[in-house]
Amino acid sequence: MQAVLYARMQTPAPSLDFWWVKPDKVDSSKLERATLNRHNKGEHKNDPGRSRALYAQFADLFALGGGDRAGGGKLRFEIASCGPSPGVPRALIVDVATGSRYFIHLIWQEDWTSNPFARSKYIKGKIVYQREPGATTFFARPYAYRDGVLSVPPQVELEESVTAAMPSDAIQARCLDDS
Repeated sequence: MQAVLYARMQTPAPSLDFWWVKPDKVDSSKLERATLNRHNKGEHKNDPGRSRALYAQFADLFALGGGDRAGGGKLRFEIASCGPSPGVPRALIVDVATGSRYFIHLIWQEDWTSNPFARSKYIKGKIVYQREPGATTFFARPYAYRDGVLSVPPQVELEESVTAAMPSDAIQARCLDDS
């Protein structure tokens, strides 16, 4: 399995970028360390290529100054500085009504629009998060991202405990219906 890594780039105008991180070719239980850096060509090519448009939707949510524009006014998206100065940047979703904070650990994508000509586009899955940065416990809740609006239902009964930093296949259950 491979995953998309999102990173805040330390450029004159800080930005978010993303690329694929891949398993080691010899031992797939280990990460290919060369893919921790972005490569546009060569043996460890891992730029997002044609899938950029799909994954850019999440990067756009947390772009500096992203605010609440894509949460239907119910969610606020931030990059929070966590820990001692200067702090480590962490993606954070805040439920505006409840004040609940979700420090993003990973975003599981279970299903998405595969037809590039579809009038309406969606992604659904689960967000795995910590309630506080540095916490040792993880939680997950379903999300749906439809036509530029991310929905993360606040109902307590939808939150589930995740026992490890890398969730089991159970993460696939109880994703939101995309309708």
